Amino acid sequence: QVRKEAFANDGVTPTAANAPDLLTWDQHTNTDWQKMLIGGTANVSNAQLSLSGGDAHNRFLLSSSYRHETTVYPGDARNNRIAVNASYDYTSTDNKFNLSVAANYSNDNDKSYGSDLATYYYLPPNYPLYRADGKLNWQAGVTNPMSRIMKPYNSNSDYLNSNVTMRYTILHNLQARINLGYNQNSMDQYYASPTPSLDPSWE
Repeated sequence: QVRKEAFANDGVTPTAANAPDLLTWDQHTNTDWQKMLIGGTANVSNAQLSLSGGDAHNRFLLSSSYRHETTVYPGDARNNRIAVNASYDYTSTDNKFNLSVAANYSNDNDKSYGSDLATYYYLPPNYPLYRADGKLNWQAGVTNPMSRIMKPYNSNSDYLNSNVTMRYTILHNLQARINLGYNQNSMDQYYASPTPSLDPSWE
């Protein structure tokens, strides 16, 4: 009704070209785009495990954590993160030699879409997502939100940090020390734009 009043106030006659939502599209369809695109429930799950022990000369620690998080988007968009920490410390009975080893590893796996679906809440409530032949519907100046859901974005990140320290006491005020370390970061990203998700007018 508001749209019809706007045309009347401006003295403009609605046509299929400038007002398809009034003349062409189903007048009984009333889609809540906010509910459909970002109205889901995001869940977060966390799990942690830790083990430690030792004696006067040996100490160790092993811990891990897992986090699973979903989004408000439709589909199976989610983020998974795994982290593992380990350390070991040894001191000889005469306290002259010490060995320390530590390592941290984490993996972050993200599965989402190539754009923010929240930006499409402005669509007319009766905008048709699909044509009669089942293909995506495209209108000039309007981006079909389903095309964004058809474009997956995946990323996988790995991080490793490790170090080893060895120390030997030669004299009371003289020590020999060796420090070794290794670090690695890597990321793989994947973004797809399948043909059915592309606006034919841009081809």
